[in-house]
Amino acid sequence: MVRRCVILAFALCLLSAPTAGAHIIDSSASAKASHALKGRLAKPAATLQVPLADGTGALTVDFTAAAAGQQQLAQDYVTFIEALPHGAELTKLRLLIAAFGEVERLCGGQPGDGTFACYDGNINQMIVPAGSLGTPSEDGSGYTVAYALTHEYGHHIARHRSNPGLKGGSDDYGPKFWASYEMACLKADDGRAFPGDEGDNYWDNPAENWAETYARIAGFPDTPWTFSDHFVPDAGALEAARRDVLAPWTHSLTATFDLAPGRHSQTFTLPVTLDGAITIKARGAHDSKLSVAVSAGGERLGATDKGAGRSSGIIQPACRANPTETYRFTVRRSGNVSRDAQLTVSYAG
Repeated sequence: MVRRCVILAFALCLLSAPTAGAHIIDSSASAKASHALKGRLAKPAATLQVPLADGTGALTVDFTAAAAGQQQLAQDYVTFIEALPHGAELTKLRLLIAAFGEVERLCGGQPGDGTFACYDGNINQMIVPAGSLGTPSEDGSGYTVAYALTHEYGHHIARHRSNPGLKGGSDDYGPKFWASYEMACLKADDGRAFPGDEGDNYWDNPAENWAETYARIAGFPDTPWTFSDHFVPDAGALEAARRDVLAPWTHSLTATFDLAPGRHSQTFTLPVTLDGAITIKARGAHDSKLSVAVSAGGERLGATDKGAGRSSGIIQPACRANPTETYRFTVRRSGNVSRDAQLTVSYAG
């Protein structure tokens, strides 16, 4: 069913969900992810600036004392990351290379919990172990440093993509097109997904499943899927992920409907294919009173307050129950109906 949120004039209905600080790739099939990073990391022992091959800038690569300042290793990591599907967010990335035994602690994990790498969106920093790109994790899961870099870069992409209307946005749900295709909002509503959960429900966190999906389009299509059964990517999910990377969502669309003079009520329909907030504004003669009732899937979602000459409201979040959800907006007015009235609806797409 569609997520139910009461519509009130100038009010917001918000999804309550925890927010993710660090995103952890936990390479143990049975272990849990570690908790969020706590604040900024200590000053690195060495820092290198590694130019990007495309000339757009350089990435800052920090090293812990145990990892030492390895120029060639920094270059190998940056070259690998630059070859991944990416956008302008690449130049904002910062790397911290640490010894294998340090990563768990730096990522906020517990000894032996399997944490292999992590990403802190607050400072755009990826923490990864020192080693060749083919170096496997120590728990025998088969993940390599290259895979860890790719998964964590998926989080960096999400950090720099817009997915408004969902609390936590792309950080917690993944970017707009993928999250909408996977209907992550509906899955969170019915208990199949847990946005922002880096603990007990790590495997069902949409953000982690987004990062795994990104890895599939970024060079690891045949890696076995070990995350949520509710997010196993099909061709449509992979295509949506590519779109999020290369041609991301940037702004809402606007639809305008006219209520003809003389009519006391009229219903307008709007097909919606993306999740996010839906903003409603109705305007008419100053001596008329307007309200808008909204329904979807045959169920009433709510109505704006009746206002003099205008009425406004917002559905947030507006989660589809179907790939294309048809919303119905019924404008009602009293008083002066001799002039036309207008309904404007802003929606994700």
